[in-house]
Amino acid sequence: MRRLRAITPRVDLSVVLVNHNGAACLQQTLAALARNTATEEVECIVVDSGSSDGSWEGVEEAWPRARALRFEENVGFCVGCNRGAEAASGRLLAFVNFDGEVEPGWDAPLSGVLDDPSVS
Repeated sequence: MRRLRAITPRVDLSVVLVNHNGAACLQQTLAALARNTATEEVECIVVDSGSSDGSWEGVEEAWPRARALRFEENVGFCVGCNRGAEAASGRLLAFVNFDGEVEPGWDAPLSGVLDDPSVS
Protein backbone atom coordinates (compact mmCIF):
# COMPACT_ATOMS: atom_id res chain seq x y z
CA MET A 1 0.00 0.00 0.00
CA ARG A 2 1.31 3.42 -0.94
CA ARG A 3 1.14 6.21 1.62
CA LEU A 4 0.02 9.61 0.51
CA ARG A 5 1.61 12.64 2.12
CA ALA A 6 -0.58 15.53 3.04
CA ILE A 7 0.23 18.57 0.97
CA THR A 8 0.90 21.55 3.16
CA PRO A 9 0.19 24.88 1.50
CA ARG A 10 3.29 27.00 1.06
CA VAL A 11 3.47 30.09 3.23
CA ASP A 12 5.76 32.81 1.93
CA LEU A 13 5.28 35.28 4.78
CA SER A 14 4.47 34.86 8.45
CA VAL A 15 3.43 38.01 10.30
CA VAL A 16 3.70 37.91 14.09
CA LEU A 17 1.92 40.39 16.36
CA VAL A 18 2.34 40.30 20.14
CA ASN A 19 -0.85 41.60 21.72
CA HIS A 20 -1.62 42.68 25.26
CA ASN A 21 -5.01 44.29 25.92
CA GLY A 22 -5.20 45.69 22.41
CA ALA A 23 -8.99 45.82 22.05
CA ALA A 24 -8.81 49.51 21.09
CA CYS A 25 -6.47 48.95 18.14
CA LEU A 26 -5.85 45.30 17.20
CA GLN A 27 -8.81 45.02 14.81
CA GLN A 28 -7.63 48.10 12.87
CA THR A 29 -4.11 46.68 12.64
CA LEU A 30 -5.43 43.38 11.26
CA ALA A 31 -7.69 45.22 8.81
CA ALA A 32 -4.70 47.23 7.54
CA LEU A 33 -2.68 44.03 7.15
CA ALA A 34 -5.53 42.38 5.23
CA ARG A 35 -5.94 45.39 2.97
CA ASN A 36 -2.28 46.24 2.40
CA THR A 37 -0.36 42.95 2.29
CA ALA A 38 0.74 42.09 -1.25
CA THR A 39 1.96 38.56 -0.50
CA GLU A 40 -0.80 36.09 -1.27
CA GLU A 41 0.55 33.13 0.70
CA VAL A 42 0.58 34.75 4.12
CA GLU A 43 -0.32 33.82 7.68
CA CYS A 44 -0.66 36.01 10.74
CA ILE A 45 -0.05 34.80 14.26
CA VAL A 46 -1.48 37.01 16.99
CA VAL A 47 0.34 36.04 20.16
CA ASP A 48 -1.89 37.10 23.01
CA SER A 49 0.13 37.77 26.13
CA GLY A 50 -2.36 37.48 28.98
CA SER A 51 -4.91 40.03 27.79
CA SER A 52 -7.96 40.57 29.98
CA ASP A 53 -9.99 42.52 27.41
CA GLY A 54 -10.86 39.71 24.97
CA SER A 55 -8.87 41.38 22.21
CA TRP A 56 -7.59 38.04 20.89
CA GLU A 57 -11.12 36.82 20.21
CA GLY A 58 -12.30 37.09 16.64
CA VAL A 59 -8.95 37.81 14.99
CA GLU A 60 -9.98 35.39 12.22
CA GLU A 61 -13.00 37.57 11.44
CA ALA A 62 -10.81 40.65 11.11
CA TRP A 63 -8.42 38.79 8.78
CA PRO A 64 -9.06 35.17 7.79
CA ARG A 65 -5.28 34.65 7.49
CA ALA A 66 -4.89 35.38 11.23
CA ARG A 67 -5.04 33.03 14.17
CA ALA A 68 -4.57 33.58 17.87
CA LEU A 69 -1.93 31.90 20.00
CA ARG A 70 -3.11 32.59 23.54
CA PHE A 71 -1.15 32.62 26.78
CA GLU A 72 -3.05 33.02 30.04
CA GLU A 73 -0.21 34.99 31.61
CA ASN A 74 1.67 38.00 30.27
CA VAL A 75 4.76 36.39 28.77
CA GLY A 76 6.23 39.72 27.65
CA PHE A 77 7.17 41.04 24.25
CA CYS A 78 10.39 39.09 23.62
CA VAL A 79 8.97 35.72 24.66
CA GLY A 80 5.82 36.49 22.66
CA CYS A 81 7.92 37.19 19.56
CA ASN A 82 9.81 33.94 20.06
CA ARG A 83 6.62 31.89 20.52
CA GLY A 84 5.11 33.45 17.42
CA ALA A 85 8.25 32.71 15.41
CA GLU A 86 8.19 29.10 16.61
CA ALA A 87 4.57 28.76 15.44
CA ALA A 88 5.28 30.40 12.07
CA SER A 89 5.69 28.37 8.90
CA GLY A 90 6.60 31.10 6.41
CA ARG A 91 9.76 31.47 4.39
CA LEU A 92 9.94 35.08 5.63
CA LEU A 93 9.06 36.36 9.08
CA ALA A 94 7.90 39.88 9.93
CA PHE A 95 7.06 41.36 13.30
CA VAL A 96 4.40 44.09 13.33
CA ASN A 97 3.30 46.04 16.39
CA PHE A 98 -0.26 45.26 17.46
CA ASP A 99 -1.07 48.98 17.42
CA GLY A 100 0.59 49.71 14.06
CA GLU A 101 -0.88 50.23 10.62
CA VAL A 102 1.03 49.00 7.58
CA GLU A 103 1.04 50.87 4.27
CA PRO A 104 0.01 49.36 0.92
CA GLY A 105 2.61 46.90 -0.35
CA TRP A 106 4.65 47.11 2.85
CA ASP A 107 5.81 43.53 2.43
CA ALA A 108 6.99 43.62 -1.20
CA PRO A 109 10.47 44.98 -0.40
CA LEU A 110 11.08 42.11 2.04
CA SER A 111 10.94 39.40 -0.57
CA GLY A 112 12.65 41.58 -3.17
CA VAL A 113 15.73 42.11 -1.04
CA LEU A 114 15.95 38.50 0.06
CA ASP A 115 15.48 37.19 -3.49
CA ASP A 116 18.62 39.10 -4.49
CA PRO A 117 21.46 36.52 -4.56
CA SER A 118 23.97 39.19 -3.54
CA VAL A 119 22.18 39.63 -0.18
CA SER A 120 22.88 37.12 2.55
